[in-house]
Amino acid sequence: MTKIEHKHFIEYLNFLGTRYHKLVLPQEKLDKLRLLNDQQINQYLQLLYQKFELNGAYEERSFLNSINPIKENPEIIEVEAEELPVIVPDTQEELTPVQLPVTIPVEASPESELETKPVEQISPVRETPLSVKMITPAVTEKPTINPIPVNPAPANIPPKTPVSRESTAIKPRYKYNYWRIGIVVFIIFASIYTVYKFIAYQKLGFVYVLTDELLVRTSSDKNAKVLGSMNLFGKAKGRDNKETLTFAELKLYSNEKQGAFYKVIMSDFPFVSYLFNLDDIGYVYAKYVTTNKREQETYQKIFKPIKEDYYELKSLEFAYRAIIVNAITTQPALMQLVLSKPCDKPNMHVRNAPLRIGQYQNRDKTVFFVLVQLSDGNYYSIEGDGFYNALPAKPIYMGEDLMSAEGKFQLKGDYFVWESCDKTVSARSNRGEFDYFEIE
Repeated sequence: MTKIEHKHFIEYLNFLGTRYHKLVLPQEKLDKLRLLNDQQINQYLQLLYQKFELNGAYEERSFLNSINPIKENPEIIEVEAEELPVIVPDTQEELTPVQLPVTIPVEASPESELETKPVEQISPVRETPLSVKMITPAVTEKPTINPIPVNPAPANIPPKTPVSRESTAIKPRYKYNYWRIGIVVFIIFASIYTVYKFIAYQKLGFVYVLTDELLVRTSSDKNAKVLGSMNLFGKAKGRDNKETLTFAELKLYSNEKQGAFYKVIMSDFPFVSYLFNLDDIGYVYAKYVTTNKREQETYQKIFKPIKEDYYELKSLEFAYRAIIVNAITTQPALMQLVLSKPCDKPNMHVRNAPLRIGQYQNRDKTVFFVLVQLSDGNYYSIEGDGFYNALPAKPIYMGEDLMSAEGKFQLKGDYFVWESCDKTVSARSNRGEFDYFEIE
C-alpha cells in the first residue's frame, strides 16, 4: 500500500520526474491523473514501480523526507537521576555524663597525727548534652543526555541485501575423522590388491581358436550353460543369414589346463572380470584351440578364400581342417597353396547341400579322407589318421586328365558324386582312395 496521500500525488510524480527523465509527464497527463482516487493512485504507482523497476518504498520515503524535513534542533530528553537513600535515626538518645567519685590522698603531719584536715567537698559536674548533627542527603544534579543525531537517508543508495545465516555459520570440526582414515586404508589395500592381480593377469596368455562355432560353457559339463562361441575369423552367420561378431581369441583365466579344457575369460573387459571374478568365466575344449598365435594365422591364411562361405565353414569339421593344414605345411609340393574360392554361397537354412570340400571317415574314426581343390586349380585326395596326421596327397583324375573344373562334392555312402558349379558335368568317384572320377 502506498504512503503517498492524494494531495501529494501530483507533487510526487513531479518529484519522480526530476529524478528520472523517463518519468517526466506532460501537464495534460498530470491533469488527468489528478482525478484518480486513492485506490486508483495505489494501483497506478504499483504498475509504475513494476514497469520501470523502481524501489517504491525507497522513492516514497525519499519524497516524504523532502517535504517533511527533520528538525534541526532535536528535542532534548532529560532523564532524572534516582534519589539517593537517606538514613535518618528514628530516636535521638540523650547522653548523660556519669560523675565518678574522686579521692584525694592527704599526708599526715608528724606533729599532729591525730589531727585531720577537713576534706573539701567536690562540686558536682554539670551535665552538658551532646550535640547531634543532622545529615542532609546530597542530591545530584539531573544529567542531560544529548539525543542521537538522525542522519537523513541517502538519495541513491539501494537497500542492503540481507546476509544469509547459513553462509556465516561455522561448520563444526571433528576431533577424529575415523571414516576418512578408513577410506584411506581401504584405498591403499584396494590399490595393492589391484596391482597384485594386474601383475598376475599380465602373465596369462591367450587361446586362439582353429575352427568355427566352438562353444564356450560355464563349466566343463557338456550340458552347462553356453556363454558364447568362438570362430576362426571372429564372426559367424546364423540361419537368418545375419552376420554377427564373435571371438577369435580369448584371455586365459589360468595358463594350466583344467583337464581337457582351458579356463577363459569371455568378456570385452577381461581384466575387470579377472579382478572381480565375474560370471563370464568359461571353459573351451583344448583340442580345438591353440596358445600359439602363428598357428591360428596359418589356419586363417589357408581358409581365407572361403571365409565368407559360412555354410562351408560350418560344415567343415575340425579333423578335416587339421588334415588339410598338416598336408599343406608338411608336404613340399603343397606348400604356399591355399584353398580355392567357392563358386556360390548357399543359405544357412539349407541342409545337405553339396560342398566344395569332400569329407569321408570310417565308422571308428581312424581313417579320414579329404577331397579339396587348392589354389593351383587341381584337386587332391588327402588321407589322415585318427591323430590328424596327413599322408602324402594324391592328385585326382577325371578320366585321363587332372580334374580342375570348379565343382562340389556330395557323399553317397562309400563314394562321392562330383558336379560342376555350372551343373553341366557330373562324375562318380572310385571307392577306397577317391583319387579317380568317371564322368556319368
